[in-house]
Amino acid sequence: MADGQDDDGQCLFFVPDIEAACARFESLGAPFVKRLDTGMQHVAFISDPDQYWIEIVQADVLGNLGQ
Repeated sequence: MADGQDDDGQCLFFVPDIEAACARFESLGAPFVKRLDTGMQHVAFISDPDQYWIEIVQADVLGNLGQ
């Protein structure tokens, strides 16, 4: 989360193709907090207009968790 924010406003999306999702966010001008080329390769973060972080995760990373 951004400085001074707690995780009450965190939002997480699982996507089937994170590279395609990130390309789409990029084309829409979404501000990236963490791109795929830094740190973990299966997680990205973008920021919403209120500066809350939105986590984007490759869906198959968790396998069958929760099923």
